[in-house]
Amino acid sequence: LDVDGRVLTQTLKVVPDPRVRGMTAADYAAQFALAQRIEADRAAVAMALKQDETLHAALLARAAAVPALKAALLDYDSHLRALSDLPMHADPRNSMGAPIRHEDSLRALEHRLDALDEAVDGADVPPTPDARSGYVLAHAALGTTLTHWRTLTGQPLQAINRKLAAAGQPPLAL
Repeated sequence: LDVDGRVLTQTLKVVPDPRVRGMTAADYAAQFALAQRIEADRAAVAMALKQDETLHAALLARAAAVPALKAALLDYDSHLRALSDLPMHADPRNSMGAPIRHEDSLRALEHRLDALDEAVDGADVPPTPDARSGYVLAHAALGTTLTHWRTLTGQPLQAINRKLAAAGQPPLAL
């Protein structure tokens, strides 16, 4: 702690919860390592979903501003929304949200990784075989989905930006 030029330090020792029995240091390390991998994947999904929301809002605004490009902009948006599985238009009357349509969509992967995080990080046991294999499957699906995301936000987005530039509009950015 640094207050008014005075630095105060104190040693802190982290110890296991005494109510938890049977967890070794290796078990805690395995739990932490898997939780870190899950969290890294959750961050990747969150970033892609944020980019999707940003692009979606920008595409809708440009479609309204440039009627000549409306069809192309909304078509590109529909491809983004298919991969993210976020609804095209949120319905405020639907408090439950729309069901997941594609198990490897960004939204489905977000839910899978959230459940895995709770199962691993919220447990007082070493990672179970189910949690480990669930992570392997989710991570592989995420790799494929993010590859599709990068493809969709690569050349197709550049093509949209060329059309916008030809119409005197600024480019879309992630």
